[in-house]
Amino acid sequence: MARNDSTGKAMPVVQALFSSWDTYQRFDALSSEYVDVPLSEQLMIGIGAEYWYDSMFALRAGYFYESPNNGDRQFLTFGAGIRYNIFGVDFSYLQTLKENHPLANTIRFSVLLNF
Repeated sequence: MARNDSTGKAMPVVQALFSSWDTYQRFDALSSEYVDVPLSEQLMIGIGAEYWYDSMFALRAGYFYESPNNGDRQFLTFGAGIRYNIFGVDFSYLQTLKENHPLANTIRFSVLLNF
């Protein structure tokens, strides 16, 4: 994660550790040049909750947010799961918050074998 300074020389370790987190450069295909991206556009926020009933049935819900300049994914998730002995089945549904998003109405299904 250590960066070089504007002349291309390596920064001192302590300076690089603290300056590496404020911005980074990303190639912008529209302008064909590198642009500085601030820390606020690098962060993603995800939060979720899960409720288990009798260690057998699970209900889940969550929310995910990503900056419009860094992917623009924003969606809600809903899911359920069931466990019996060493077997499990999980199902989730992803509802995007924007129209015509590639992840809209995504359904995920998984099978678990717990050794």
